[in-house]
Amino acid sequence: MVAFCQSFSQSPTAQSPSKNASPDEAASLNATAAYNEMIHNCIKLGNVQQGEALLNNMEACGVRPDLLSFNLVLNSYAIDGDVERAARLLSAMLQHKIEPNDVTYATVCKVMAVRGLVAEIEAFMQVLRQHNVSLNVYFFGALISACGRCEPPDVPTAERAFKELVELGLRPQSVKKSLARVVGMDRASAMISHACQDKATIEKLLEAPAIIKSSFSSPSFDSPAYIS
Repeated sequence: MVAFCQSFSQSPTAQSPSKNASPDEAASLNATAAYNEMIHNCIKLGNVQQGEALLNNMEACGVRPDLLSFNLVLNSYAIDGDVERAARLLSAMLQHKIEPNDVTYATVCKVMAVRGLVAEIEAFMQVLRQHNVSLNVYFFGALISACGRCEPPDVPTAERAFKELVELGLRPQSVKKSLARVVGMDRASAMISHACQDKATIEKLLEAPAIIKSSFSSPSFDSPAYIS
């Protein structure tokens, strides 16, 4: 799966629709949006197979699927951690020359997380770093979640992922539930509290020069009381 994702991250960029779309192009976009709505509703009702069937039938009906079409179905595979179907879907995206976005990549990690594939998620995230893809909180949430599905839980990796998340300035509270499944609620709460305190301290230090400068330019320092 990681090798496949590595080739996938090097796929050519898809062409964006023109802003000056013709009536036919506009109609095609509307048809795609209508299919996406149907796919979303099917998956929301738990009918993943029907949503997948709609995606597969789009082209046969003269409707071109877009990035959202694939992301919707890809996300549904996270229910059971169906890595194999996710890989096939990514391959179909390549065939349609549709470029993935950060939602696509994060969802791939989410699918692997359900299976507890810690090493695979780490390897995939490293590939993305090499291709200058910004990792948001969803990537780290997936990695920490995968650590909680291991037996026993992978505490060192989860703590390392949490540390990197904090260093990147991401919101630590976002992964509290996943982290608690790995280290326990008390430990997770303490880690998050400590991270927030450190962040607040750093922010105050960064603000300090501006505060000092503002103080010395304050009218109070020019008043007669400060002149000897």
